[in-house]
Amino acid sequence: MGWGIESLCAVLACTVIIWFYQRRSQARKHHMQKQRMQRALTTTPDKPAIIQKSDADLVREIINQSLAHGMEILSIVELMEVQNTGGVNKNLAEAGLGNPLIAIRNALMSRLVLLVAREFSKPLETDKNLHRAVNLLNIPMVREIFGKNTDALTEAVAHFSKCKGDHRLQKIKHFRDKFTAHIGEPEEIPLPIYKELFSFAREAVQCIGQIASATGLANIKIEDNIDAKKEAAVFWAPWAD
Repeated sequence: MGWGIESLCAVLACTVIIWFYQRRSQARKHHMQKQRMQRALTTTPDKPAIIQKSDADLVREIINQSLAHGMEILSIVELMEVQNTGGVNKNLAEAGLGNPLIAIRNALMSRLVLLVAREFSKPLETDKNLHRAVNLLNIPMVREIFGKNTDALTEAVAHFSKCKGDHRLQKIKHFRDKFTAHIGEPEEIPLPIYKELFSFAREAVQCIGQIASATGLANIKIEDNIDAKKEAAVFWAPWAD
């Protein structure tokens, strides 16, 4: 019995459909294999695959990081201030530890300048500093999440802007750029004196804490979360009079 034209058309149609689904299945498998290869290329045991974070998650991460930096800033300021009291420097020098003393002081100074200047530097797209968090807070959806206390957040952002325009910060950034992060020919900008550096560092800590509080990410002041002065006194006690 011969095949009618309708039967041939039906067989042909079935063949085309089967071929189409087979091709699509192969394409899907190829795409999945390609994705797995790409993940393998960007993932190592100590480098997990990069997961894109939401703006809100990024704000939380940055502010929590800044809170930790705020505590470190306070610790460094107190360490440097207490070091200059109670005969610590004199006793270390008399013990033949003048060079280690200078190395410790320079290390503390460099770290303090980097931490303070970093929070207010204009951020690149992938930077994670307080300035970046403030920029993200201007996004309406992010503002809605963290701006429950509108007045507090507005005041905190205003304080950040005030700090960013502070003349002491300009000196600190200049010191960082020409004497810490890089060695370069200084411009005609006065270098910060210790008093200016320490006072602005404390204000930077207040600014970090204010933004963390206004966004609901902290309910305790940084200054109340660490007894930096007592810890510094204990640290230097063996060399004090």
